[in-house]
Amino acid sequence: MESLAQPGDIVHLDALGGVAGDMFIASALDCFPELEKRVEAAVNSVLPESIGTIKAWRAVSKGISGLRIDLDFNEGNVNGKRLEKTTYTVIKEIFLSSDLDASSKHISLELLGLLAKAEARVHAQDLDRVHFHELADWDSVMDIVAAATILDSLSPAMWSLSKLPIGQGLVSTEHGRLPVPAPATLELLKGFEFFDDGIVGERITPTGAAILKYLKEKGLLTQVGTSNSGRGILNRIGYGLGSKEFDGIPNILRMSSFRASEKVLSSSEIVGVIEFSIDDMTGEEISLAIETLRKEEAVIDLFSVAARGKKGRALEHLVLLVDPASISNVIEACFRQTSTIGLRWRHEFRSCLERVGGMRSGFRTKTVVRPGGEETTKVEADDLVDGPTLDQRRKIKAGIEYGEK
Repeated sequence: MESLAQPGDIVHLDALGGVAGDMFIASALDCFPELEKRVEAAVNSVLPESIGTIKAWRAVSKGISGLRIDLDFNEGNVNGKRLEKTTYTVIKEIFLSSDLDASSKHISLELLGLLAKAEARVHAQDLDRVHFHELADWDSVMDIVAAATILDSLSPAMWSLSKLPIGQGLVSTEHGRLPVPAPATLELLKGFEFFDDGIVGERITPTGAAILKYLKEKGLLTQVGTSNSGRGILNRIGYGLGSKEFDGIPNILRMSSFRASEKVLSSSEIVGVIEFSIDDMTGEEISLAIETLRKEEAVIDLFSVAARGKKGRALEHLVLLVDPASISNVIEACFRQTSTIGLRWRHEFRSCLERVGGMRSGFRTKTVVRPGGEETTKVEADDLVDGPTLDQRRKIKAGIEYGEK
């Protein structure tokens, strides 16, 4: 699927009213109108024809105009709004057997899996026995599919998020009245930062929480305390409206798209970064582990630095740059090849000048053009080994890099 975003783009979410599946979809459709046909086609590929299709319309909340979305049920719908069977395995099979494109299907299954795992933990059930009570309507299936299509369409953008409103009061569930956020929602939002604006109501829904959890687990989301991400050129804004009305604030989720400058865009890409420290391996063991990890196909670069850890222990800190598509494989290799029992990983943007290889005076070189048009050249260090002394190697290097071309 062709992406609507470019490396360097930032999509920011202001959760003033909160985050729900329908609000996320609506804000994205308002921000990126080109998504409408993609989302409609994705929903139609999953929902039976007899059920209905997605509907978007413009509405106003406390004077703020935005989009609302819902499932427009067919007049002849005989199946009702709820699924006949509401288990995780049944809904999973709906996705698997659909004509949804592969990448959106994969994300849909991941979102569904996050919801199921949260429910399983809350209710102490095996995953295959999980029943979705609050998520057993066809419109929830629609929300997952539409959200997955949006997330796929906006790759490789990075995301940022304001603090989340915690909400107040109780919500009615199949298990009785429970405090907000509901238990499964709260389970999904571990590690997120909240604020209390004193407004009563459910502010984050399970599907909204699953979308945020997905972005965070993929290393694509940073939570910030202010509404302005402050990165790039603001080029799009969209407002998604929720179905509830709150006192004192519009019930909106605002999506803002920031684009990096052309100079950055022309040379940016996403890389995976893995970091961990070791304080209980010998120098020989560390050296062998480093060389073994360097040979991993997805590893772009690796470096290590000596440092001091707790209790003054000497340690080696390793940092790996890896192909983001294979970061899981490299993480497994780190655990196999070293004694570490924990590591950190994330996705980052990097910008590289285009390198052109060549030969000068029989030595291999790499040349780049820097901003402003300045051209610089570097000799391959391995080609200087025949220089008998450091001084002579430096003279050869300087003569090639700064001499006649």
